[in-house]
Amino acid sequence: MPGYSATFNGTGKPEAVFTHEQWADIRAAKGGTPTVQVNVESKTYLDGREVGGFVDQKIEAHDAATGRALNVGRYI
Repeated sequence: MPGYSATFNGTGKPEAVFTHEQWADIRAAKGGTPTVQVNVESKTYLDGREVGGFVDQKIEAHDAATGRALNVGRYI
């Protein structure tokens, strides 16, 4: 997607940026479009905490509140 994004090139090397036409020329010179598999492992942080852990904590808090409510006969 064109425009700004939250990605970061941490390689310390410059990143090649090609136009659509330049990519077409590269593909044509190589002999077609190859099948490429890209695996991405990403962690997202919010206020210095990994979001996955934050979400887990919120779910645990909600589950605990639901358990307490069920014990007194009120479901939330």
